[in-house]
Amino acid sequence: MLLPFHRSVSNPFVMHLPTFLKIKKNCWNTWNLPITRTKMAKSLEKENNVFFLAFVENVPVGFAKVKKHSLNEQIESIAQMELQKIYVLSYYHGSGAGQALFQAVVDLANEIQPDFLWLDTHVSNAKAIRFYEKNGFRKSGKYHFTIGTQTFEYHLMSLPITVMQPCC
Repeated sequence: MLLPFHRSVSNPFVMHLPTFLKIKKNCWNTWNLPITRTKMAKSLEKENNVFFLAFVENVPVGFAKVKKHSLNEQIESIAQMELQKIYVLSYYHGSGAGQALFQAVVDLANEIQPDFLWLDTHVSNAKAIRFYEKNGFRKSGKYHFTIGTQTFEYHLMSLPITVMQPCC
């Protein structure tokens, strides 16, 4: 089961904030940066962000974060959407949770209709790269990101979004 988190009056994310933090803390964290409740709450509140929370047997096991409008200069288009994160707790890898989260993101992309859905992933994250390639993403470029004395290399991956128009 997936629960979409669009910003709303009732702010349903508040009751799930500890869940998002737990999942994020226990998943891929390239830089081992601290994850704060305040930063996560602000991210959940931004109008441009959409979150999906995946459950397996009523247990929250992963989430996806999308920026509805996010431009990457390496992609020639002014209509782009960014998949910022798909995190699934390792115990639930292979459960279908990641695929369900990805499908929710694609459904949102079909609704918003950007030209491209893009993401970046660390070059050493082979499992994620295989997952994205299996789902139609192609490597579109590379870039480097430096924090202090460490430099990280990322693949830019993109997926053209083609919305099927009803015929007749």
